[in-house]
Amino acid sequence: MTVNRNLWRRNFSDRSVPRYPCPRCGRGSLVWDEDRYVKLEPKHSERKHDNEDWEPDWVQYRFVGFSKCNNSTCGEIVAIAGLGYVDREYVYGDGVGLDEYEWQTMVSPTSISPAPNLFPLSPKIPEQIRGEIKLAFKVYWGDVRAATIRLRTSLEMVLDDRGVPRTTDKTDKKGKGMLPLEQRIAKFAESAGDDESAEAMHALRVVGNIGTHGETVRDEDFFDILDVYEHALLEIYEQPSAQRKAMRARLIALKDK
Repeated sequence: MTVNRNLWRRNFSDRSVPRYPCPRCGRGSLVWDEDRYVKLEPKHSERKHDNEDWEPDWVQYRFVGFSKCNNSTCGEIVAIAGLGYVDREYVYGDGVGLDEYEWQTMVSPTSISPAPNLFPLSPKIPEQIRGEIKLAFKVYWGDVRAATIRLRTSLEMVLDDRGVPRTTDKTDKKGKGMLPLEQRIAKFAESAGDDESAEAMHALRVVGNIGTHGETVRDEDFFDILDVYEHALLEIYEQPSAQRKAMRARLIALKDK
């Protein structure tokens, strides 16, 4: 499945807060509580109001609010906090073009706690690996680069779980040498016969290396990685392709009965 990029956008109007999936039950949706939403304008922003050139889009806010799971048997409370600002929302005027606008408050969460999963995690994924992936989902809101590095770390853990060694038998003055992630993925592909998942791992490795080296990771690259990694994890731990192949073989075998 493709991760819903619109749901996980990091800027949106405070009048249309997304309904994220509940991080606790996974069945309900998080509903924004407008009555518990607080936004405050810091002094350095307030002082700019005295400038004769001041416009509403100079305003900066700090906000905090809460969303509640609408699953009555769950009712989880999630805290959302971050930065806010004012921006134009263009509307159609005379029907010719976007020639009218109104001001709206936009918010950019830097923290959501507990954080919802950016994609569903199979219960068959070992808990330690799930925990590392959830850390990536948590830090995404404040630092996409750090989230990418967390995903790369979880990939190393997946290879551990699949029995791929971290070291080589070749020794040097320091003893056994560490296997680069690229070589570990190649060993996984060879032993598991899963070239498609290995390709997804290589993609994550490349983008993870970009983050590790301190470079900016673009949002579109991050979400592309989520798409391919989700599929790889599904194949590794749920094995739907193998199940479909076995089902096809069973049905074809019916002709001989």
